[in-house]
Amino acid sequence: MSAINHIKNPLTIIGIFAGIVEVSANLVLPFLNDSQQSTYLWFLMFFPAGLVIVFFLTLNFNHVALYAPSDYSNDRGFMQANGKMIGNDVQDTDATQGFELT
Repeated sequence: MSAINHIKNPLTIIGIFAGIVEVSANLVLPFLNDSQQSTYLWFLMFFPAGLVIVFFLTLNFNHVALYAPSDYSNDRGFMQANGKMIGNDVQDTDATQGFELT
C-alpha cells in the first residue's frame, strides 16, 4: 500500500468542502421547521452553484493563485508560467490574468 500524500489540487479541496457542507446540511434538514426548511433548501441549491461560479471566475481572472511552485518540476517553469523572471532578466512585470472582456 502506498503512502497517502496531501491534496494539492484546489478543485479537490473545493469538492471535499462542498461535499461536507451538503452532507451535513442534509442531515440537519429534517430537524428544521417548515418555514426554515424552505429557506434552507434554497441555500442547498444555490451554494454549490455559487461555489462553482466563484471557482471558475478565480480560475479565469487569477489563475496564478491556484498553483504553487511545488506544482512545477522546477522553479524555472513556475517563473515562466507566471511571466515574472527568467534568470536575472525580467521578462514581464505583470502576469497574464485570464482573457480580457471587451
